Amino acid sequence: MNALVLAVDRLHLNYLGCFGNSWICTPTLNRLAWQGVCWDQVVMESTSLEHLYLSLWSGWHPWQRSLAEAQLWLLEQLAQHRVNTCLASDEPWVLEHPWSSLWQRRVRLPEAQLPQECAAWWEQTHLAQLMAAVVELLEELREPYLLWVHVGSLAQVWDAPWEMRTQYVDSQEEAPPPRQARVPGLLLPQEPDPDELLGLRRWYAAQVTLWDQCLGGLLAALEQRADWP
Repeated sequence: MNALVLAVDRLHLNYLGCFGNSWICTPTLNRLAWQGVCWDQVVMESTSLEHLYLSLWSGWHPWQRSLAEAQLWLLEQLAQHRVNTCLASDEPWVLEHPWSSLWQRRVRLPEAQLPQECAAWWEQTHLAQLMAAVVELLEELREPYLLWVHVGSLAQVWDAPWEMRTQYVDSQEEAPPPRQARVPGLLLPQEPDPDELLGLRRWYAAQVTLWDQCLGGLLAALEQRADWP
């Protein structure tokens, strides 16, 4: 039995069809939610990646760090059952986590390179390149294995193609989304400009659609493998 965990940083649940969104196209995520189990009342232990992964990899709350460090439940159990473990990420800090050395293998996925403008085709985007690297990594792993992939690029680059961005523009009177790929970093006022806020939502929606399409490509590759059901 093999397992693949995808942890996607900055993926907002309000932009997913499986959580009630009706205007953003996320068919792959919707299918996964329909085929699996979907939780909508889960509270994170911490917004800190260090504390969060301490909890996820040990089963203990970050406040119980001394107990977690004494037990290391997940990785110990996997080692006892001779499961090969691999941690892969485009976020360098995850690979430098205090517990990351306990993984048998650590792989640095292609880091986001910030282009001037959005990609011409979805295959040129960073998320597409990231998923292609994950597919290649799966070919190298020995069974049984756990591959844990942390995707951090949703906080680093929004390079979804122009066609994906404009599909969410309702009318010609609405301002078109920007062509830049840099993730906007701004503090909105208490009463923001509704047009500016709408533009940001459309922009992010395109990136969510891009992620859904890249995830669909990964699942298609998995379905062709003999070691996956």
